[in-house]
Amino acid sequence: MERAARPPTVEFCQPLKGDAPACAPLELVEGVTFTDHVEMDGKRFRDCHFKGAVLHISGAAPFVLENTAISSPELHFSGGAASVLTLLRSLAASSGEHLAGVKALLQMSGA
Repeated sequence: MERAARPPTVEFCQPLKGDAPACAPLELVEGVTFTDHVEMDGKRFRDCHFKGAVLHISGAAPFVLENTAISSPELHFSGGAASVLTLLRSLAASSGEHLAGVKALLQMSGA
């Protein structure tokens, strides 16, 4: 009896909720060109191209980009990721030695 091929797994993991084990492998996405909406959390993107895509990041799980091209992205943040942007906005409004770096991050995020 032939077994169905399992999707490849990687060493990175994402946190799970409830009674599940501590982490699960990230989903491998390879060699895909994205031009529409993409949920980033919980995935490992390898040899992909995000071309004018809307990247949705909630911060619920990590994601990894390997050998990936990104052109003209639109970034959408929700959940924990949106909370981090709120913090960065507050830091950018004050003066400090990291102000230029914070402002660059905010500009990249479209916030």
